[in-house]
Amino acid sequence: GMLSNMVLGMVEDTAGMVWFGSPRGLQRYDGKQLKSYLPDKNDPKSLKDTQVRKMVYDRLNRLWIASFSGISLYDPQTDSFWNFSYPG
Repeated sequence: GMLSNMVLGMVEDTAGMVWFGSPRGLQRYDGKQLKSYLPDKNDPKSLKDTQVRKMVYDRLNRLWIASFSGISLYDPQTDSFWNFSYPG
């Protein structure tokens, strides 16, 4: 099921997947099942933070996920993330 009953963001990608951001992580729905993405301190390619605040697709159809601790860029080739911290 859903990680949280509070959804803070929702986007649909070009493949028809629906992405949900919540205070407890990121999930992708493919029309049949949900896949959860959570941070893993032992995996630098995991989601940056559970506190997903906003998601947006850029003009190159890349999914960007903003959280309290930084920004994650989803890599569909590896089903993982590139993470960036806020300056300061």
